[in-house]
Amino acid sequence: MRTRLMGLCLLLPAPTWATVNARLAGTYLGPGIHIGSGLDAQTGVLLGAEVSLALLTEDHTWLGLYVDALSVGGTDSARLGAGLEAGYFLGGVDGGLIYDAATASYGARGRLLFSLAMESVYLGTAWLPEQGAHWEVGVLLKVPIRVE
Repeated sequence: MRTRLMGLCLLLPAPTWATVNARLAGTYLGPGIHIGSGLDAQTGVLLGAEVSLALLTEDHTWLGLYVDALSVGGTDSARLGAGLEAGYFLGGVDGGLIYDAATASYGARGRLLFSLAMESVYLGTAWLPEQGAHWEVGVLLKVPIRVE
């Protein structure tokens, strides 16, 4: 009896990676929060919001744009950023321009991402003319909203 039941289960249709990927492929808006920290004495807690618009393909590739606004602890400043993001399966990168409100200066940022859907852990660097380069680590928690 047990063997027959197992054989019957093997005959039932099960979702395959191809059908799951086809259902998940699409364009997503990802609003969420950004929680991070600088790894130096100069930059404290990074807290703010981030929104991304990303295309997820059937072959696990994702491409997108992001904008964020952060409060930078330790400097009593706010920072705005915008850039591009890309990845394959669980890993990716992003990079873009940043504007520091306290110093009215522009800089750049780049991050390595480990992502599960729209939730990411990152390690990256940011550069501003007055501060130089510094390392950052953090989490991006987003809610994926499918855009039709």
